[in-house]
Amino acid sequence: MVRDAFGAEQIPGMSDADVAELLAAAGRVQRRMEGVQVEATVQVGDRSAGLKEERMTTRYGCAKPADLVRMLVGTDTRGAARLVRAARLVRRDRGITDGVFLPARYQALREVMVDGDLGLAGLLAATDPIEQSARRISDENRVEADRQLADFARGIDAGADGDAPRPVPLPEDLGVLARVMVAYLDPDGAEPAEEAAMRGRYFSIGKVKDGAAPVRGSLLPEVAAQLALLIDSLLNPKVNGGTTRNRAASRRTARRRTPEQRTPEQRTGNRRTGNRRALAGECGSSLPPMKRQTKARSSPTPARGGRKCMTLWRRS
Repeated sequence: MVRDAFGAEQIPGMSDADVAELLAAAGRVQRRMEGVQVEATVQVGDRSAGLKEERMTTRYGCAKPADLVRMLVGTDTRGAARLVRAARLVRRDRGITDGVFLPARYQALREVMVDGDLGLAGLLAATDPIEQSARRISDENRVEADRQLADFARGIDAGADGDAPRPVPLPEDLGVLARVMVAYLDPDGAEPAEEAAMRGRYFSIGKVKDGAAPVRGSLLPEVAAQLALLIDSLLNPKVNGGTTRNRAASRRTARRRTPEQRTPEQRTGNRRTGNRRALAGECGSSLPPMKRQTKARSSPTPARGGRKCMTLWRRS
């Protein structure tokens, strides 16, 4: 029918009312189709959670459900990720004893989506604010918020008269209502990042294994900057005296000599240079996206509050 309408060029000849009705009908069909896609994505996720050889994604040559959904639906990565995220919200488990489906995480919104009154955009707009504060909202409050959002999505207003007409809300309207609910259910909001970082900071040196001791930790930004400043000062080519040009010339002269002709200071300098290069490689390997330009004027360790050391950073 749709192909006939395009082939006969019927849409350009429609009146304003017919075009409006056509768009409304297409929106209802689209919401139902999105509900079907979400439910099918639920099955893809459930059938891709077992052994690798038995997964649905493996049989179709995909690594994860989002890749399979993107290939089958013909959408982009963002669209497939939205379907997978929505599928997790309305997925239903089966009971262990009787095998009956248990309520979904957002059962009321799922029923609205099955009826065709809620699409993918509306489902995500209504649930994203609640999911962001899910750890600080109880299950009872989440279920009540789910019910109220479902009534709002159907156009039901508990405070208005029963016969009062009200248009179906848009996804933006559902998002606004969900944020208002979160403001009441979670008035304090997310915990400040500084307080969580203060409790989560640590620094540990592990046992020596194969001639090396592992170092692990999570540092505050200012402590990390001080540590980086200290390492940069130790890697400074001027630490052991002389300018960079003089040191390079000295190394070239020392390489022309035999090991017997080299002085103890030159042999020690070569070892220090090798250790410094190894340390620079280890420290620089943890920051591959960052291009660093460092100018250091310091003693072997930087002085706080003075002008001995200056470190310049440039992010690319």
